[in-house]
Amino acid sequence: MPAGASFQAVTLVSYKYNPHFYMETVLVTTKGFHNFEILLVFDDDGNCLSSLIDKVLYRYGFYDTLNEVKYSMGYVAISYTIPYLF
Repeated sequence: MPAGASFQAVTLVSYKYNPHFYMETVLVTTKGFHNFEILLVFDDDGNCLSSLIDKVLYRYGFYDTLNEVKYSMGYVAISYTIPYLF
């Protein structure tokens, strides 16, 4: 990521379990850059076996991200504000 980007929030999107491993999908929200949906695979002991960027939600704006992210029924809501300079 560029130097101006910073981490804002992580939101659990979905999870799946089967007898061999546990999968979680999380949405990582960044300030000043894109948002990433990451697939994490864990074993039964809680060790992360794999991580994969599943989706990139592109954002080409000058808005600031707030630490309020909601996920419901396949939709993601991310709060943004216009910087004071604008």
